Amino acid sequence: MASNSNREFSSNSVSMRISGNLNSKRKAISSDGRDQMPPPPSRENLNSSSPSSANTQTVASNFVSNEGTPNEGTPSPTSLACASKKVRSEVWVHFVKLKDDQGNETGRAKCVYCSKDYLANSEQGTSGLWKHLRDTCKKFPNKKEFVEAYKSRDKMQKILNFQKASESEKSKLSCWQFDQQACRDALVKMIIKDELPFRFVEGEGFREFIQVSLPMFQIPSRYTIARDCYYLFVQEKKKLHALLTSQCQRVSLTTDTWTSIQNVSYLCLTAHFIDSGWNLHKRILNFCVVKSHKGINIGNAIDFCMDEWGLNKVMCITVDNASSNDTAVQQLKKS
Repeated sequence: MASNSNREFSSNSVSMRISGNLNSKRKAISSDGRDQMPPPPSRENLNSSSPSSANTQTVASNFVSNEGTPNEGTPSPTSLACASKKVRSEVWVHFVKLKDDQGNETGRAKCVYCSKDYLANSEQGTSGLWKHLRDTCKKFPNKKEFVEAYKSRDKMQKILNFQKASESEKSKLSCWQFDQQACRDALVKMIIKDELPFRFVEGEGFREFIQVSLPMFQIPSRYTIARDCYYLFVQEKKKLHALLTSQCQRVSLTTDTWTSIQNVSYLCLTAHFIDSGWNLHKRILNFCVVKSHKGINIGNAIDFCMDEWGLNKVMCITVDNASSNDTAVQQLKKS
């Protein structure tokens, strides 16, 4: 009896599997005349047909369950396509890709705040979307913090630039990156070279120009520019003193005096020397006020400047034909 029952059970399971396969392959004709495949059998139905059959369980594991969740062991083509098209830019937190009726991407993206759409395919990139958030979108929350963070990100970005130091030199390609301190140092050198007043940085035209050309640059005040000019003078003086000490054997001096329109007497002392690489240099050592154009005052000013710079090996001193210079040279010979 037991053998007969086992035979009946196995035959029933085989017939149920055959009927299940035939039903899964049978096409149903819809009301509009198109052929549609019926949904695949569920895992419960397959398991109930033959609970002891390993083949039935294997077939059931390859199907999708009623909830529509694929099996972990066999990823569906849809999941693979989504994984390959995973977006990386943070801009997609604020934008949604538009799709047509068939679910295909149209190459455009819509802002989640103002619902304005832009072209956003792989060729265009995301710069236009960032610009919309930064400049155009009026409903974007925390826009001020976003703009500050975007500017800080731009500070780290390097830009290729063709630099030309002078008209005689050729242009060379270099990487430019915004640096507040470097721009401030260049502004100080411009003030000195062009003999501009310190209040030039507070002019309305200069501020408008900086706002358009370099808006991230913080314009210093005239008092800060004055301190920076003095700091630059101290630094250059240290460099020149080190150059005269290490690479200079002998120095030739030239001096001259004159009176300003305010009736103030000035003296200028210039050093001429050749370094170890046989390069000729000309540097102003002192530009100071003297009491008068008398020879004794000129001699004392030159002697004090030579002691300050540590000039012990002076080859010659060149002056004009004023009679006061003869007295000054005689005093320097004595000292």
